[in-house]
Amino acid sequence: MVGLLGQRDELLRTVERAFDGTIIHVRGNEITVDGPEAERVARLFEELVILLERGHWLDPAYIGRTIEMVKDDVRPTDVLTAEVAKSSRGKSVHPKTAGQKRYADAIASNVITVGIGPAGTGKSYLAVA
Repeated sequence: MVGLLGQRDELLRTVERAFDGTIIHVRGNEITVDGPEAERVARLFEELVILLERGHWLDPAYIGRTIEMVKDDVRPTDVLTAEVAKSSRGKSVHPKTAGQKRYADAIASNVITVGIGPAGTGKSYLAVA
């Protein structure tokens, strides 16, 4: 549960702050969610458990990206587990956001792809990978 909730429930508090009016109760291995966003929060925890089972490490930044994907009705497991390529060191390259996933899919399925966006969003890195 520490991997899911974080040290001293740090990640749990991040989830509660992201969904206003949501109250999360943890007793042992059982999580109960009450509030107007209960269904989305439950889906978020289901996705996080799957990501943990697949070897992903959860930190506040990763949780933040995952929360944004769930709010946009995107399945984080589809985005964060997709493999774009292998790096020169043999490590897998994965998209970090839904936008990066769409960009990588566009590169894979088109001869020419134009990526426009702010600096530091991974356009060049994903294109080279």
